[in-house]
Amino acid sequence: MSLSDRRVQIGSYLGIQPLTHGQIYTFQIAIPNAETIDILLERRELLARTLREHESNLVSLVVRRTQAYDEEKEYEIVYGADWCIVAQELEIERLWVWVFDLTDEQAITMKTELEQLLGGGSIQAITPDIIRQDEQLLEVQLTQQLSKWMELHKRDHEETQAKFKTLSQMISSENTQINNRLQQLENTVNHLTAIVDKLTQLVEKLTVKSTHRDPKYSDMTVLKLKEIARKRKIKGYSKMNKPELIAIISQH
Repeated sequence: MSLSDRRVQIGSYLGIQPLTHGQIYTFQIAIPNAETIDILLERRELLARTLREHESNLVSLVVRRTQAYDEEKEYEIVYGADWCIVAQELEIERLWVWVFDLTDEQAITMKTELEQLLGGGSIQAITPDIIRQDEQLLEVQLTQQLSKWMELHKRDHEETQAKFKTLSQMISSENTQINNRLQQLENTVNHLTAIVDKLTQLVEKLTVKSTHRDPKYSDMTVLKLKEIARKRKIKGYSKMNKPELIAIISQH
């Protein structure tokens, strides 16, 4: 196959529309049989809790438009099937998604690229709500502990001071843990930003490739084809018919 023919084939294969981002109805998303995998109990509980609290997903899914299913199923999941499965079970109305126009091969490439970038399954983001819950729980626990110690040792000043010192150390330790969680949250956000940047670069590369297609010689007239052959200095073009002109031009 000539370089020109190969370029035409690649350009045709990589035809991709600009992506869009937003919410779509959960019932519109089809999950291929290959994606309906068993989800670990711990993972399922985490996703279910997050979906119930936010009534949507925290990490945008990747879907592609499709006509392979019934009229309701306008999209097919490419990445993030576990979120979609749990959301459908909980009857979550809408999910955040990135929408692409992808062929089967492009969908596989996109899924593989995301899995490599994320190191496997969907990222388990540490959210401000999770940190807030931990802080509230910590506040309750510390208040209860303080009340207990004040009641038991209110007549013993020195022992009470020792308890306050211990409590202070506990608070310092817990604050350190909260700061660590905040740092993890920041790292997660940075990681997601980097992933989106890489995904955008990948789409741009695919889009650029898709625009570099050779003209459709079959739609041109013989005169136009001969004009192209003349400019490319092809010998004997004046005696060629249309199929011969198309074949020789594609090779130059």
